[in-house]
Amino acid sequence: MSTQTYRYALEATPLNPVEPGTSLLVSGPRDAGLDTLVHRLLAGDDDEGMVGITSDQDGSGFRRAYRREAGHANGGAVSVVDASGDGRGAATDHRTTDENVAVADPADLTAVNMQFSSLCDDLRFDGVERLRTGLVSVSPFCAACDDMRDVYRFVQNITSRNRRSDGLFVCAIDPDANVGELNSGQNITEGLSRAFSGHVKLRPDGRNAELSVEGLDDQPTGWSPITL
Repeated sequence: MSTQTYRYALEATPLNPVEPGTSLLVSGPRDAGLDTLVHRLLAGDDDEGMVGITSDQDGSGFRRAYRREAGHANGGAVSVVDASGDGRGAATDHRTTDENVAVADPADLTAVNMQFSSLCDDLRFDGVERLRTGLVSVSPFCAACDDMRDVYRFVQNITSRNRRSDGLFVCAIDPDANVGELNSGQNITEGLSRAFSGHVKLRPDGRNAELSVEGLDDQPTGWSPITL
């Protein structure tokens, strides 16, 4: 792969393609289309792979939501860490019968990170060179942890790995979501944004939505309309 010429296209959004190694924090209310936007950003070309971490719904629900935005994507190149804690036998370091799905306790960030790294390595071993990764969303991890620094280190580990592997990482957070007793969701969003290359902000605009980007060059300025 030539990382000097290849850029990750962000189809069906106002955003321009981004360089390999880019990580994006996407913040905004769920009812404005936050999940749809993240899955849209994760939708790549047929030769790209995708590894997702889901904490708000089970792995099957995450895959369905992803495929609605990336219907052309190769299903064999999609893997998911299910950290929803929905009771499907979720246990540390446990794989389901589906080899492309791993289950981890949402309160055990070390296990989530291990499973995520393992699935990324599996796709690389299978010959997938270009990899998009995503987390929908980080808010439940904030609520489950006693120390916000643990969440920050968890996210920073993923962004560092993404940078080294020339991938694209997209992470969702709803600033209005319940994040436990740690701090306000707004402050947590501001703190986590320091671990990312860029921050995409989403807000409702009547029946539609708008987004803006901070921290990245060669992107639209101000607020751009988007239909989600």
